[in-house]
Amino acid sequence: MINKSPSDKFLSIGYFKSLIITMVESVKIDEDLLKRIDKLVKRKDKKIKYAHKKQFVNMAVLTLLEKEENNNE
Repeated sequence: MINKSPSDKFLSIGYFKSLIITMVESVKIDEDLLKRIDKLVKRKDKKIKYAHKKQFVNMAVLTLLEKEENNNE
């Protein structure tokens, strides 16, 4: 068994909490849209900016929300 430092245990607990929240608050995405996102994320020139589909969706939604919120002020 590998010895883990207290920070490793903390990170593991944090990871599982976020995983549970993600599972509870999941949103279904159109299959065709998800394929397009996957294709974009797999491009070598985008791998650093978008590590995975979830990150891309989070960034896209946040950008749109900020734009809409600024328009409503």
